[in-house]
Amino acid sequence: MWLWYSFLRTGRADIFRMAEAMTRHTGEVDTYHIGRFAGLGSRHNVRHWGDGAKEARIGQAALRRFYYYLTTDERVGDLMHESLQADASTVGVDPLRVAEPVSGYPKVIRREPVSARTGCIRR
Repeated sequence: MWLWYSFLRTGRADIFRMAEAMTRHTGEVDTYHIGRFAGLGSRHNVRHWGDGAKEARIGQAALRRFYYYLTTDERVGDLMHESLQADASTVGVDPLRVAEPVSGYPKVIRREPVSARTGCIRR
């Protein structure tokens, strides 16, 4: 999102192209479109190196809104619509099962069937 804010603040074409490329990359490459992980994303894992964490924050529609509202690109609109099923995907698989295993360190006590991370630091 910081790239989009930079473009909106400066109007620079090179920043627009970079933000567009990142929007397309995170929407097409870093997000699962079918299967049990549909709607979830893996930062540096779908076609990159990385851990097995699958999170809704990577595939969220908020990352694509800027581009969609500026260009009305239909494919990006479709990706935003796809992200609506992310919550259903977390029912079948714990998104953080590898990144924060229940039996591993730090000890995590879970009261719900799945977990979610918002980016806050846990103390």
